Amino acid sequence: MAPAIPHVRPGDLITATLFNQVLDELDSLQQQVDQLIAGAGSEVLAINSLSPTGSVHIGDELRIIGTGFGDPATNVVMFDNTVVSQIKPGSSSTMLIVDVPGLQGVPSTGKNVGVFVINVKGMVSTTVNVLPFVGTTPQGSLALTIGSPGGTVNSPATLDFPVHLIALTTLPGTYTVAATIDQWAVTVLSTTLQPLSQLSLPAGPPPNGTPADFIVRVTVPGGLLTGATANVTLKVTCQQNSTVKIEKAIGPITVNSAAPLPQPIGVHFTGVAIGGSIDLAGVARAPTSGALVQLPCQITLPDQTVPYTVAASAADPTGWAQISVNQALIQPNSGSSVTVRALLKASLTAVDTVLTLRVEKQGDPTIFGTDTKQIGHS
Repeated sequence: MAPAIPHVRPGDLITATLFNQVLDELDSLQQQVDQLIAGAGSEVLAINSLSPTGSVHIGDELRIIGTGFGDPATNVVMFDNTVVSQIKPGSSSTMLIVDVPGLQGVPSTGKNVGVFVINVKGMVSTTVNVLPFVGTTPQGSLALTIGSPGGTVNSPATLDFPVHLIALTTLPGTYTVAATIDQWAVTVLSTTLQPLSQLSLPAGPPPNGTPADFIVRVTVPGGLLTGATANVTLKVTCQQNSTVKIEKAIGPITVNSAAPLPQPIGVHFTGVAIGGSIDLAGVARAPTSGALVQLPCQITLPDQTVPYTVAASAADPTGWAQISVNQALIQPNSGSSVTVRALLKASLTAVDTVLTLRVEKQGDPTIFGTDTKQIGHS
């Protein structure tokens, strides 16, 4: 390093030696600046584009394409004032891969947000329109109404049970449809009598949901004695979210007896727990002792001109759950689809149990419908 430049006083001669010392010092400073620039890379820091183009949702992956990023780990990426927690693998000196972080106050129409990249070369920015988070898996519930083929079960015979499915879901989904039987043979068919193993349905927001119809065909073999029986289990499960599912029994189907009649009233819990939560296993849970949790249940009535009674109970030997309904009687002409709520109060001694909601035609208990929901304390 060149020696320190001595100070001069008024009247001192500016000699060649002194002037050369000044030039040497400037030279040294320039070398240090050049080394810093070389260490940061020679490319200019810039954002050239974003991928995908257009709007992105909170949680979406965004690729920032540009120059001068150097080692990706040395960059800080911000969306307005929110710092991205991770520069994702696959990033490089010309592309930074990040997830759009959770931002507050983003309306449904979106919000223009600044995207900043900061490193030793400085700071550059651009803007992107950010939309609210959209989930990728359907949430909600399913309801099944199973009809009867009517008549007497003969041997041999083919019995077609019509099935009406309602999907009350937030997003489109693909559903596995499967039927099993402990005797004989069973298949699931479309309404055009083609083999059916899955359904693709659009989103089905409440209260109407998205309907689908199909057939469960039971083949009764020949040579069976009177009284021979079989039981069918029908399961429908969302492939994207296995907690969105339903299972119903058909039977017993008995030879030389009338074909089993369905429950004529459609009853199904909607998969919502107001004041509580539904865990990953589908159990409705109260958050604290004494908390009131409301479990909405959708009821489809075959005859709107008559009243129906509503009752809820729990298989609860310890007596921890206080169960009631907000509407014990559905009056005539209330509509074909009615929502009632089962009200649950839990204690700290709660052990998971099953709540049953039963709706029946007033004065005729043979016209009824039921659904069950597992309940517990958090």
